[in-house]
Amino acid sequence: ASGPVLNHFNREAVSRYLNNMSDTIQNRIGPLSNYVRSLFTDSMELEGANWSFNMREEFIKRCGYDVLPYLPFVLFKTGSMGNAVNYDAVVPVTDSFNEVIQRVRYDFEYTKASLILETFNDVYLKWCRKLNVKSRAQAYGRGFFPLETSMNYDIPECESWTMTWLRHKLGEEMSETDYRRGRAYTMVNKYVSSAAHLKGNRLVSCEEMTNTY
Repeated sequence: ASGPVLNHFNREAVSRYLNNMSDTIQNRIGPLSNYVRSLFTDSMELEGANWSFNMREEFIKRCGYDVLPYLPFVLFKTGSMGNAVNYDAVVPVTDSFNEVIQRVRYDFEYTKASLILETFNDVYLKWCRKLNVKSRAQAYGRGFFPLETSMNYDIPECESWTMTWLRHKLGEEMSETDYRRGRAYTMVNKYVSSAAHLKGNRLVSCEEMTNTY
């Protein structure tokens, strides 16, 4: 998460990136559908993604007011993997203004998740259909609607304890608060399986045991 990354909030950028990839391959070997069952998007770890050229306009369109005056209160200093270092206000605020800040933060996250659904997920799904291959993805995480983004994939994917669950010694208690260790991470499985159930999709994949330390 420390290098260049695709602008997932930009439909044109996503489309150009995907088409460039598939066109380059198919110009060499012919239709991908002759060789590939599905195209896969792994964990979309977009914690640090928070802006695009039209973010302000999209926010106004969806929420009915301007986010610009509130940016010092909804954008945070980020550290590892784009995660916020802390969520404290940059200056002391009153309880009433803090309530406003929390509402704006919610609206900002809602706007980002809505854009990801429209400008990445929908574009990716149409790209797979055009190539006549199945779509498979771990379409959840911070910045996503965990149910809706999994619903239209041919093969929605979840994961269980993939990071460190085999690192623990026999009898060692596993923390419920650290998503990398306890059983807390498996909540994602409920969203993904529920999405498949609601769409009548009987095929779900799951990433398992990818790190044995």
